[in-house]
Amino acid sequence: MAKGRNRAEKDVLRARKVIPVMVLAVGGIMILSRLFMLEGGLMAVLTGMTLIFMTLFLMNAKKAEEALKRFSDVNIYLEQFLYSFVKTGKILDTLYDVQIVFTGGTMRKKIDMAIHHIENSYDSSKTEDALKIIEKEYAIKDLNTVHGFALNVEKEGGNYQKSAMILLEARQDAAKRGLSYINEKKHLRNKVGMSVIVTILLCLMIFKVTSQMSRRVSLSPYTQVGTVLLISLDMLIFYRADRRYSKDDLSGPKQNDYAFKLREKWDKYLTDHNGKIFFLKKIFYKADMRAVKRQIEIEFPSWLLNMSLLLQNDSVFVALERSVENAPDIIKKDIEKLIRELSVEPFSILPYMNFLKEFNIQGVNSAIKVLYSLSSNGNGSSQDEIEELLRQNRLMQDNADKLRNDNRLAGFGILFLMPQISGGIKLMIDMMVLFASYLAEMGA
Repeated sequence: MAKGRNRAEKDVLRARKVIPVMVLAVGGIMILSRLFMLEGGLMAVLTGMTLIFMTLFLMNAKKAEEALKRFSDVNIYLEQFLYSFVKTGKILDTLYDVQIVFTGGTMRKKIDMAIHHIENSYDSSKTEDALKIIEKEYAIKDLNTVHGFALNVEKEGGNYQKSAMILLEARQDAAKRGLSYINEKKHLRNKVGMSVIVTILLCLMIFKVTSQMSRRVSLSPYTQVGTVLLISLDMLIFYRADRRYSKDDLSGPKQNDYAFKLREKWDKYLTDHNGKIFFLKKIFYKADMRAVKRQIEIEFPSWLLNMSLLLQNDSVFVALERSVENAPDIIKKDIEKLIRELSVEPFSILPYMNFLKEFNIQGVNSAIKVLYSLSSNGNGSSQDEIEELLRQNRLMQDNADKLRNDNRLAGFGILFLMPQISGGIKLMIDMMVLFASYLAEMGA
């Protein structure tokens, strides 16, 4: 009963917010319709379209609010989890600490479920299965990394405090970049909205001028339909931008299967043709390799962070072997090749120099030199060199997130220009009607 009452109260509050917005939107579109001198039937059509789009906008607003809440919950969860795990070293105790932070909502529900599973299950993998309850709800790679680290510490022990602080610093950096990305999405969405408003106002000004020159312009069915199309298309354009903004694209897998398949395709081609590429194929090869290189720059830092954690307790060779399982698909074969070459020549620099050399990525080259330095020193936990590796990782992660976010934000540029196209079509219709009216008057 209490849940039903709370839901009813929320519905009432939501209605109180929605109804004024709907009234303002309908009032605004009716004023705009009058300014464009629309007939009653077309005004009704445009009002109906406005109600439909306003419903969609409100749904987007709800999605955006939920996405921001998920982003906030994951950041709070991961930071508190790492702080508590440094103190306790036990996953169950850590979950108890994190549970207190969340008073309600989806995250609290999933934490409760995870704790209940650990306390009431006798399977050997009960803790891992419990953490998967949270991972399935929030498909974010950092969750898997932090949980995997905690599971490994519980299983093998060791000096885990420094590794936890490394993960905490990486998480704080990721949170700042994520918030910056959300703000940039909002800014670009608003730019599209301003483009829509400016286009409609410009078309209105031209319409008023042409109507004064010839009354036939305002009465023409072509002009009337053109106005409805203009406003409807512009609402659709802004809806597309608003939907992009509301999308929860900070969750989900970040690997790019397309780039991985491109590399697989060309590796097979080179194998079949003894490393030779026919002239006409070279253009496609270079374009595809640019896409692969861009994806390697995005994926490599996550593997490097994992290596930094493993190097706290392992030698370089052992860390490489243990990193393969969770390595990004696009570089997994390169890591396996590096391991094979080091098995034959453990003290040679050549295996390191050959790692991804065909792409010549500066950040990768710098990081791999640090790994060689660690290996040649015979000490897998040299803190100065590991700190240099972490510095390289931060630089690469910043660049990787910038590349990833540029890919996500690319569509806003097209949406910003589209209102100008719809406005151009409307102006062309008005000019053609004006020209036709002049011809008709001259003929009369």
